[in-house]
Amino acid sequence: MQVFQYINLVEFLRNEYGLSEVKIINKLKANGSREVFHFSSTDGQWIVKILEPERSEEEVQSYTKVLHFLGQLPEQIAPVILQQLGGSLYARFNDRFLYVLEYINGDKVSENPEDEFEIGVLASRLHAVEGYQLESNLRYKDRIQNMLGWFKDKQFYSSYSRCIYNLPDFDNHQQCLIHTDIGPHNAMKKNNGQLIFIDFDDAGIGSKYIDLGYPLICQFVRFHNGQLKFDNRNATAFYRGYQLNQSLSDDEVELTFQGAVFMQLMYMNAYGDNAIEAMWSILEYGVNNKEILKSAIRGS
Repeated sequence: MQVFQYINLVEFLRNEYGLSEVKIINKLKANGSREVFHFSSTDGQWIVKILEPERSEEEVQSYTKVLHFLGQLPEQIAPVILQQLGGSLYARFNDRFLYVLEYINGDKVSENPEDEFEIGVLASRLHAVEGYQLESNLRYKDRIQNMLGWFKDKQFYSSYSRCIYNLPDFDNHQQCLIHTDIGPHNAMKKNNGQLIFIDFDDAGIGSKYIDLGYPLICQFVRFHNGQLKFDNRNATAFYRGYQLNQSLSDDEVELTFQGAVFMQLMYMNAYGDNAIEAMWSILEYGVNNKEILKSAIRGS
């Protein structure tokens, strides 16, 4: 963003949000053409997210409505979204949409049993939230249709497609408010020690078991010095935190494992052609060690 665009953004934030003494502090790392800035005003410190030009108004409405809804809860789960002077949750800035969130003054969350346990507790709180109506952008059947068209030239395609066909219909099982990308990378610890989730772009009503299964393979199965390993300690801590107040039944443990398989399948294509074989190896490892992974889901 050039100097004159910085000036335009500052003026825009002043005029549309009624903020005084706006000052851009720095530009934060973001994916693709998205731009994220940390800025200050007399009312506090904020984050402004300027979305990619291809993002539709329907998408930005989805992104911001869930944050506004969560902001009404007695206990904080997400950053507070700032409304414009006219009450809108987002605005058009040049050819893009933007929205403004509170800046979380705190620390990144680490991959250790203590923090993973607290992330699990926070995930259970999110899933217990009632009253939200909008569907998540992670639509199970749409993703399945896309995935069946991938990797037809790969030797593993028959096993890959079998994994897809063996998945349950998650739409027929418990639906709740989901984040879609739960993990330390999307959590912050405030200065008072409280954890909150960040990056709710695809959040909405969806399968509890897809959301809960996400970290099991996608996060906790990784290559270490060329060898695949399951981080049983952190995985067990996360699922213990989730079940602090209510245990998962045997059926729910199985559904959570299948949710993990689905999420790894969905991300198979996410890191480019050179990573596809490695992503398949991670999924194979998870499937071949199913009982070990399910034991972690049980918290044992």
